[in-house]
Amino acid sequence: MSPRKNDVVASNLLFASLLFPLVMRLYRWVSVGYDAQTEASYVPGFFPWRNMLAWTLLAVLVRCALYYGVRRGALGAKLLLLGVCLYTVYYSTQLSVGFVAGLDFASPNLGLLPILAENLLTLVALGLLFKKPRATAPNGT
Repeated sequence: MSPRKNDVVASNLLFASLLFPLVMRLYRWVSVGYDAQTEASYVPGFFPWRNMLAWTLLAVLVRCALYYGVRRGALGAKLLLLGVCLYTVYYSTQLSVGFVAGLDFASPNLGLLPILAENLLTLVALGLLFKKPRATAPNGT
């Protein structure tokens, strides 16, 4: 596999990992539902569900731009992705209470599966991004 092909496969995995938080957010919106009375009780002109939608779309666009940079082979995008992942893992791990990389292993439930799948896809993608290519033997001998 060439390094460029690794970048494309890794970005495909990263784009696939983006589906998990989107599906989880959509599930939350559908399960909670839209309540017009609650919406009207807020400050006029302030619509929490619209703000959540705007922030979700902004986060998705930023992540898509980063993943596209990975696909193009930009070293800066790869290093930024690695830095964000390391930062997230470091600050979302509290071994004393059972949190590892944002997952609550002290009280596991089915809600952890999408987060675990997203983390595993990202980990595999990072492995592909920084995998050292194999040296090829010269064809002259």
